[in-house]
Amino acid sequence: MFKWFPLFLALSGVVYSAAHAQSMMTSADSTQASKKNYIEDIFIWKISDELKLSPKEEKLFSETTKKLNKKKFDLMREIQASVTTFSDKTSDGELKKYRKLLQSYNQLSVEEFATQKWPIQRPWQYHPQNM
Repeated sequence: MFKWFPLFLALSGVVYSAAHAQSMMTSADSTQASKKNYIEDIFIWKISDELKLSPKEEKLFSETTKKLNKKKFDLMREIQASVTTFSDKTSDGELKKYRKLLQSYNQLSVEEFATQKWPIQRPWQYHPQNM
């Protein structure tokens, strides 16, 4: 039933890495942004193809994936900005803000699993007799 789940997680990390790399770039470096979008599109296409999603399912998967990646990107940017302000005299308020940002980022993983598990929960498609 979960044959493609490890692939999904692995490629998910690739898309995250691309989003993380994008956070380090300047606005003048638009080729990085196009590469990130290209990798994201390849990820969506590959997962959709492997799971044999219908066009409607693929659209839902694509929209959800892009929305979650955008949230990850924005939160990672906030986390990085927060870390750059750390020093020996970092206040408890700054640490609490940083902790809250990390918790929000981790909650995105839970949200991603909750919203993206539907394509991999189609046991009739992945029954051993069908492979």
